[in-house]
Amino acid sequence: MRVSRGMLRTLLPAVVACCTLALMPRPAAAQDTAVCSAGTASGPYSTSCGYDSVASGQDSTAVGTGSVAAGSNSMALGTLSEAVGTDSIAVGTSSVSGTAAISAVTPTSLTTALGWSAQAGTTGDEESNATAVGSFAQANALNATAVGALAQANAEGAIALGGGDDVTVSGPNASGSYSIAIGSSSAASGQTSVALGFNANANGTNAVAVGASNTVTGDNSGAFGTGQTVDGSGSFSIGDPNTVNGNNSFAYGNNNTINTTNTTNWGDSIDVVGSSNTLASTANAAGSAVLGNSNTVNATDAIAIGNSITVT
Repeated sequence: MRVSRGMLRTLLPAVVACCTLALMPRPAAAQDTAVCSAGTASGPYSTSCGYDSVASGQDSTAVGTGSVAAGSNSMALGTLSEAVGTDSIAVGTSSVSGTAAISAVTPTSLTTALGWSAQAGTTGDEESNATAVGSFAQANALNATAVGALAQANAEGAIALGGGDDVTVSGPNASGSYSIAIGSSSAASGQTSVALGFNANANGTNAVAVGASNTVTGDNSGAFGTGQTVDGSGSFSIGDPNTVNGNNSFAYGNNNTINTTNTTNWGDSIDVVGSSNTLASTANAAGSAVLGNSNTVNATDAIAIGNSITVT
């Protein structure tokens, strides 16, 4: 096609303007940030997507309305989710992972919160490596792990596994350092204690409660079975159910009762093997031993072997 001089005169100014614009220096980019839907990506190499979302940490990602990724390498996914600590991850509506450094000692990092309102490492420094998975799960301590709806592990190294509905059943609660609570409504409050089973409770240091509705209150004590109560240090119960109120005592069988009134010293150092035995119901029976069924002992250092024996 032939171009007339008149057409050249018309096109020349536009060509010059385009070439000049192309050669002009471009403004410095915000270190490769990416923004969509009215978000704010202010951190280097950050990504923000969602109304009022903010990605302020380096290499951070915030996706969802009101989401905030403030820590370096952090990720917040979900409405109002917050990933505050370094290398923190928050996924789910209102989930929170990590916290801003309160002191320069050991700031919280490497936390993970997954689920509606889940929290991991949100209450202070030195809560790194915390993991919370499930709606309203909480793991707010160093190396703590909470998995399940309403599960709580808020002590160093604690583990809580199970779920609850907050109406008839609560979530597991591991509140002792390095404690383990597994099962709905279970609780392990003693240091290095273990509660395993629905409504199991371990309330002493090194206490172990294995089985539904077992309750152990006392250091270095344990219960294995169902519905048992052990209140004392160094005491154990195996069966369904037994009651042991005393120190260094042992019950094996079903429906045995040691120290009904839980009077101090009455139930200490007692050994029972059998079923339906009653010791220290009306008097001190410390140091006694029973082998058999349906025996009653209310005397110290007594021995009953057989069935339906009464020692007073």
